[in-house]
Amino acid sequence: MLAEISTPIEDPKLRPLEARRLTVLANAYLKLSRLDEAEVALKHAETMADAAGKPEIDLLWGDLLDERSMPDPAEKRYSQALRRSRELHNRYFEAQALNDLGYLRLRAARYDDAQTFFEGAVTAFDSIRADLYGNVTRHNLAICYAKLGDFDRALAERRKALDFMRRAKSELYQEQNLGELGNIYVAQNRAKEAIPYFEEALSLARRVHDSRNSEIWAGNLAGALLSTHNWDRAAKLNADARVLAVNAKITDAIPYLQFNEAAIAAGRGETSHARSLFENLIATQTSNSALLWETHASAGELEASSGHTVAARAHFESAIAVIRKARSALYLADNKITFHARLIHFYQEYVDLLMQAGDSRRALQAADSSRALVLAEGFASGVPVSSVKAVDYQRVAARTGTVLLFYWLAPKQSRMWVITARATQALLLPPEEEIAGHVRGYQRFIEEDLGDPLETRSADAQWLAEKVLLPAASLIPAGSRVVIVPDGALHSVNLGTLPIGDPAAYWISRVTPSIAPSLRIFAAAASRQASRTASLLLIGDPSHPPPGFPHLRYAAKELASVAAQFPHQTNFVLTGDRASPDGYRAADPARFSVIHFTAHALANHASPLDSAVILAPAHNEYKLYARDIVQIPLTADLVTLSACRSAGARSYAGEGLVGFSWAFLQAGARKVVAGLWDVNDQSTAELMNAMYGGLASGKSPEVALRDAQIAMIRSAGNLRKPYYWGPFQVYTGGS
Repeated sequence: MLAEISTPIEDPKLRPLEARRLTVLANAYLKLSRLDEAEVALKHAETMADAAGKPEIDLLWGDLLDERSMPDPAEKRYSQALRRSRELHNRYFEAQALNDLGYLRLRAARYDDAQTFFEGAVTAFDSIRADLYGNVTRHNLAICYAKLGDFDRALAERRKALDFMRRAKSELYQEQNLGELGNIYVAQNRAKEAIPYFEEALSLARRVHDSRNSEIWAGNLAGALLSTHNWDRAAKLNADARVLAVNAKITDAIPYLQFNEAAIAAGRGETSHARSLFENLIATQTSNSALLWETHASAGELEASSGHTVAARAHFESAIAVIRKARSALYLADNKITFHARLIHFYQEYVDLLMQAGDSRRALQAADSSRALVLAEGFASGVPVSSVKAVDYQRVAARTGTVLLFYWLAPKQSRMWVITARATQALLLPPEEEIAGHVRGYQRFIEEDLGDPLETRSADAQWLAEKVLLPAASLIPAGSRVVIVPDGALHSVNLGTLPIGDPAAYWISRVTPSIAPSLRIFAAAASRQASRTASLLLIGDPSHPPPGFPHLRYAAKELASVAAQFPHQTNFVLTGDRASPDGYRAADPARFSVIHFTAHALANHASPLDSAVILAPAHNEYKLYARDIVQIPLTADLVTLSACRSAGARSYAGEGLVGFSWAFLQAGARKVVAGLWDVNDQSTAELMNAMYGGLASGKSPEVALRDAQIAMIRSAGNLRKPYYWGPFQVYTGGS
């Protein structure tokens, strides 16, 4: 056969055809793992192929090199295939090259790199209706999303792929998607929901005699059954999986089965055996980050249940250190955020352990150390955020004249720390989901019913006031300035709108609140000096708004009233056609102390950094994205977004509310005024006029906004309702 491969072809017209024959032959050899013959065929094909045949040959070279465990040369070939296919406008080979590049990175656990390639491959396959290949690639893309903690997108892609494979009657791909759906639920700590998916995947794998995946799904099902405490069935499945793994020489599966064995032993009360198994895994799995942090956490739980607090604390601290190291290897902010959110339960378990041990201060520091990690990395305070410790919080409260209110929501039991100049006190709160349910109810009352809790009883408002505010009321004197660090669902509610006391009054009438992303960030930035000269960048009332974004009738009035509060020589106004994304960049925003936007905004719940302020079109671009805002440095004392849902699009465990306020703080703004829900154009213009009047008279943004809101509360008519004044809050990086 090798002699037949090497037979020379002299006729130039036949050479491309012969190259094609050899390419097909090389592909067949690769599938049969006859790598030497595949190499000979490819070498000869390469000498005879025309430009159209080169991308496919590059792809097969990449496959060959990858089979020989040579990922770097394989990547060069795949990259060359990508370049050539794009030059030829060949979408099929472009998609194949993107998928292959993604797969190399997936195997190397470089999930955010892989995600980018797989997204491109799915788009390309879909564009040419290569549905089978597109849905196979979705399988890989969903793995990346899940590994990075973006479970919503992982589930969406996985279900699309599963639906297609069911219609196509492809049992192999059905099995893979079912099993990976189970993995997604496990990663979300929803193991019971994973069990039926693993059971169906295992049944399909056994039906098609897929021994490798039978081992995987049996082992994963055993792990999921741990949540049900069905130790006997879990042990039987785990033992079956171990036999399959040994017989098929699937050595990379053995450590996970050992972990299951240790967890089963711990569940059965076999403490010494479980400890020995956990310690052996920790000693041998130093390069497997995910298994290592899971093992440390489980060992920590075992030691805690045995009363060995010091050993338990050491394990949890080791788990968190491994998580942070893995997270630092990611480079996309989106992926860092979702990755951290996926693993917040490790911090929750550690905080519970410390509180049970009576170490409230260390628990607070551990809780705060999980907050706003991405924001802290780029925070322009001049003070290292990591240098701030729990012992500093009271000093900061004293120096800034504030009460710090830190919330920590967790599945079993939530907590609140109240930090004043004199003391730090921890208080118990209800479980996370209970709080979230009442927040959702109160949101509907305000946003949909336009309710007024001072006039119409709201059970949700009363519950929230009683459970999340009143426990701290005796520690917060009337007239206090309060810096709130929310968590979870509490990011979605303005606590100042809650009624407290008898007679009832809005909490904002008793305190001046603002929102901070973390205690560390607030403390690190508290010493930042405000700009000496007031200078205003005003951008809004854009021309030619796109469909779906009607002209804001009161935008011009609002802009004029804001501009009137500043000396005209310091104003830079962008309206009409000039109010574009390019106009904002070209204005050099870093030179202004105050930046004000009056425009529509589009919140993107699925991808918050793709939320956008809607401006005038320029070069077919009218969206100023949150991810672009981060890249444009600021020194502003205040950025105001007079726009709908401008505070943020989505709250992530750990990072907090991610969107515009987050982006402007990341870019360097000291404070941001932004809204939680859709705002009324007319009432917002009135609120902004009053707020900027207060700023002009020397008030801080917090006081100026509060006074403007109090004025609306005391007014006649509908404007006194929280819907009109309540969406806006001050998000602060420092005092």
